[in-house]
Amino acid sequence: KHTDLTSEKAQAILLSILEAIGQPDNAAKLGEAKNNAGNDMLKMMQFVFPILMQIEMDIIKTYGFPEGREVLYMK
Repeated sequence: KHTDLTSEKAQAILLSILEAIGQPDNAAKLGEAKNNAGNDMLKMMQFVFPILMQIEMDIIKTYGFPEGREVLYMK
């Protein structure tokens, strides 16, 4: 069972995700992935998107939501 998502909780989650993306280790990983991808959108999806998804999933589970990508598609 997942936790109820209020607008306040959604805002807190988004802020936490933005903070996590800005952390030096995550920023370095993302920067390297972006450099590797260049302007190629397929490579962007291949290298950058998985890093962002992992950061998001790590944050979301700290707010009581289940692990895994299916949580991103819950209604």
